[in-house]
Amino acid sequence: MQEAAIPENEKARLEALYKLEILDTEQEERFDRITRLVKTMFDAPIALITLVDENRQWFKSRQGFSVCETDRRVSFCAHAILEENVFVVENALEDTRFADNPLVLDPPHIRFYAGAQLVTRDGFVIGTLCIIDTKPRTFDAQQQKSLQEFASLVMTEIEYSDNRIFVHEMERSKKLTEIVSRAQLNFILQDDRQKAFDGLLNDILTLTESEYGFIGEVLYRQDNEPYLKTYAITNISWNENTRTFYEKNAPVGMEFYNLHSLFGVALTTGEPVISNNPYQDPRRGGLPEGHPDLNAFLGVPIHYDGKLVAMIGIANRLDGYDEKLIDFLNPLLVTIGQLVSSAKIKQQFIQGKEELVLLSEVVNQTTNAVVITDLDGKITWVNPSFKRLTGYENEELIGKKPGDILQGPETDPSVVEQIREALSASTGFDVELLNYSKSQTPYWVHIQCNQLRDAQGKHTGYIAVQSNVTESKKYEQALLESETRLRGLFELSSMGIALNDYDTGAFIEFNNALLQQTGYSREEFNALSYWELTPKEYQESEAIQLKNLELTGRYGPYEKEYIRKDGSRFPVVLNGMLIEGPSGRKLIWSFIEDVSESRKNQRELNQFKTTLDQTLDCVFMFDADQLKFFYVNQGAIQQLGYSKEELLAKHAYDIKSEFDKKQFKQKIMPLLNGESPSIRFETIYQHKDGKLIDVEVFLQYISPKNEQPRFVAIVRDISERKRIERMKSEFVSMVSHELRTPLTSISGALGLVVDGRFGNLDKDVLQMLLIAYKNTGRLSHLIDDLLDMEKLSVGKLKLAMQRESVADMIQHSVDAHKTYGVEKNVSIEVQSIDADLEVEVDSIRFEQVMANLLSNAIKFSPNDSLVTVSVEVLNGYVRTRVTDNGCGIPESFHDKIFDKFSQADSSDTRKKGGTGLGLAITRELVERMQGHIGFNSVEGEGAEFWFEFPLYRSV
Repeated sequence: MQEAAIPENEKARLEALYKLEILDTEQEERFDRITRLVKTMFDAPIALITLVDENRQWFKSRQGFSVCETDRRVSFCAHAILEENVFVVENALEDTRFADNPLVLDPPHIRFYAGAQLVTRDGFVIGTLCIIDTKPRTFDAQQQKSLQEFASLVMTEIEYSDNRIFVHEMERSKKLTEIVSRAQLNFILQDDRQKAFDGLLNDILTLTESEYGFIGEVLYRQDNEPYLKTYAITNISWNENTRTFYEKNAPVGMEFYNLHSLFGVALTTGEPVISNNPYQDPRRGGLPEGHPDLNAFLGVPIHYDGKLVAMIGIANRLDGYDEKLIDFLNPLLVTIGQLVSSAKIKQQFIQGKEELVLLSEVVNQTTNAVVITDLDGKITWVNPSFKRLTGYENEELIGKKPGDILQGPETDPSVVEQIREALSASTGFDVELLNYSKSQTPYWVHIQCNQLRDAQGKHTGYIAVQSNVTESKKYEQALLESETRLRGLFELSSMGIALNDYDTGAFIEFNNALLQQTGYSREEFNALSYWELTPKEYQESEAIQLKNLELTGRYGPYEKEYIRKDGSRFPVVLNGMLIEGPSGRKLIWSFIEDVSESRKNQRELNQFKTTLDQTLDCVFMFDADQLKFFYVNQGAIQQLGYSKEELLAKHAYDIKSEFDKKQFKQKIMPLLNGESPSIRFETIYQHKDGKLIDVEVFLQYISPKNEQPRFVAIVRDISERKRIERMKSEFVSMVSHELRTPLTSISGALGLVVDGRFGNLDKDVLQMLLIAYKNTGRLSHLIDDLLDMEKLSVGKLKLAMQRESVADMIQHSVDAHKTYGVEKNVSIEVQSIDADLEVEVDSIRFEQVMANLLSNAIKFSPNDSLVTVSVEVLNGYVRTRVTDNGCGIPESFHDKIFDKFSQADSSDTRKKGGTGLGLAITRELVERMQGHIGFNSVEGEGAEFWFEFPLYRSV
């Protein structure tokens, strides 16, 4: 197993991951929705959102997988985070990095993996969105693109949390920034300070969703007791007396001295007061009769330059008040402190120019950038925040127009034109614009610009407050990209997707896949409701699904039928979720999968299984990894006596009494190596009751594209055939033994006669006796073959296995057969053989194998030709080849060549002679000595027979 390398930026990558604070958090529906959709869309059994930390991969969301984390060293995702594009492993067993990975060899038995990187805005890969399958498959470019889009959607969820909450918070922050800017600008431009503070109070009440409140200055009596004088207060008068009091005192400021109250606690302690149940709060001071209800109160003292200078009080926010709201309002509180302090100064300095200098203290300390220009739009003054934001110093700015310095290639020309038109008309403007700093870094600003007038009211220039809204713009862009990705997935999905009104069933959104499924045009579908696609008989089950939807917010998976435009029906599986629209309208997202093809495939599969179950032979299917049965037919159940469940719990080698796991794997190795498309062999199966059954096995290895490789075995009971063969073998053995004794006597007697031991014979008589003598030799050879075959069949042939030199054994065999080819002038050529090659065999039987192959090669060679013997080492085996230039073997006879009593020409007039047992004996001998044998031949082009034994290696 190959462990993934550590990324070069690992330290920074981990910091980015930990900063998100998402590790080891609870499962969340917003992420589970994505993995469920990915699992369904890509038809994958497993879909995961993984985060890779220092030692593990942890799953934020998981479908089809029970564990919540795995070791990083065995994770596929640790490899995926090193890649720039989607990381795909089509078949883990064929990938050297993963072939021996525990997640491949053991559950979940990963074969296919595709992981799209989760990349932060700063470019760090923190994990993946991945799909996993237990069978090999391909993954095209379009599928990879779709998975990457889903991964981007996951990152949007991770970095920006729930989009609805994020948008709300972003809008609130934007409004807060606008309020701060407007307050600063109004305070500078507005002569009437009460109007400026009244506007600010209204903005605060709107922003915090409060009912009424006040902004006041903190003053001190001679005894140093604080009291409050309002700059702005909501009119909550409830009768004529209170209305009169308000109208008289509000413009000049109302004063409040009661410190035994909620606002009094804030004044005396200098700390915020939060009271979400004032009537039960012991700090309350009581309210006058008729005073409007006080259901919640927030009082926040405001400090400036280390002193308590002001306070705001707001009341009756529906959800109450908390510390988070105070933190959120902090920039505004700082601004109020500045404005109140400046208002004090205003009372001491009346002259306009002096006031502007003093007001500069406000704008100098604000975080917003402030710029003042003359009537031509040329800069006359900027605050420090403007210089920090732009990177320019005073000497680089004074006398120049902001647009000439700050606008760049991506600045929107239409907004620039809007600014020009406003300045030409001598009016202010309120815009958002992309500017560029001195270092050419782009940033977004919200600009509020108004006229600047002197004490006589003459228009002298412009003042603009610029708020940096770059982050807000980034968030907006991210949301736009997220929406674009979702729209792309929506349209590209092969699954139907629809958005319906919960109450009416009307279709609001739907993709092209749904139109293709139903046969409607977009215009026709727009006029339909959900119920027009649903057959009436599903109304009861629809009611159940709707109830589940109300209770859990989800429904499905639910199978039903849809009605096409032409009136035909097709089966679908639906999943859906309930959401709430912006106006509170209930909506349903539904995912509609057309399962017509899968149902058709299932019917065909059932028919196929029914056919297999009716066959008398046993049919087994087992996986290529564990060799465990995943299908057995009825014939197998009946023949072996096990139940279906018992057989499916077994491995292929469990029911073969003569094979253990290692031997069985060796038996099927030629299939796995691609040396042969199928193999046929005889073995013994064991019945559940212990009875042994002779069987013939036809075994084939199948590796379909995008599916898990498997073996298919067709097993036939050959007990009856074996019984007949044993009877035949016993008969042949008996006859052979009975013939051997008289035949030996006849052969011996004829030998003496033809040798002239009993005198000279007439020429014609001698010729006849020679024919008889020669035929006794052939008959003797036939009996030897029959006896050898009988011994091999019953396992009585003893082998003396020992280490032998291949070169020596071949040379002995060739020397013994040189004279055999003299009559036809056929010679034997031995190509160079390494003298050090050794194998562990019975040398006599090895030479018997060579004798059979050499005699056949010479027998079928034409006159004046050559038989070649060669040796090579191949995959740890010593392979010997015997090649002739004869007539070759007809293709129709290839599968019978090693059968007993088989000959390509079995007619009575065949010219070559022979028993038809030689190659059958040869195969048996080779296999008994743990070797393999085979041949290659094209009719008319000769034949090559080969056999091989493991190369002997000394330990």
